[in-house]
Amino acid sequence: ADANKQTIAEIQSDRELEYRPYVSWRLIGVNMNGTQITDPGRIEVANYGRGPAIYCLCHATWGQSGGTYYLATTDLFDVSPNETHSLPVSTRGGWVPDDEIAGVQGASALFPCRLAFCKDQLGNFYRFTPYEPTQQWREEAGPAPRWVLFYQSYYDSLKKA
Repeated sequence: ADANKQTIAEIQSDRELEYRPYVSWRLIGVNMNGTQITDPGRIEVANYGRGPAIYCLCHATWGQSGGTYYLATTDLFDVSPNETHSLPVSTRGGWVPDDEIAGVQGASALFPCRLAFCKDQLGNFYRFTPYEPTQQWREEAGPAPRWVLFYQSYYDSLKKA
């Protein structure tokens, strides 16, 4: 019985790994005049995984001396495997991610922080941080980490817009 449970768990894990999304993106064309953002730019996003990325959210923050933070984020979008998009971003007020949400030390410092979040068709949540391992969470894993709460707060506010 234990061997059967282990085999089923391995099959499920293989299936999830084989069909998970892998989102990569970059923010381009942000223009500023002093502290005013004159053009929030666009993002170029690609899904290099084999599964669709559902309800994607790309989020960038950066700051300058004096504690002023800038925030650029997308509306929710889906991206199929091996598909790319060029999407507008908007600058809106919001919750600036701290180190725990971003998954990197110094995320709240003065250098840019880029994050992408999405779900897959199996109900898994993902956080993509450049140069860091992809984080995955699903409801059966227990209480949601702060990065999932961060994503869900934006998801809830954007789906109402």
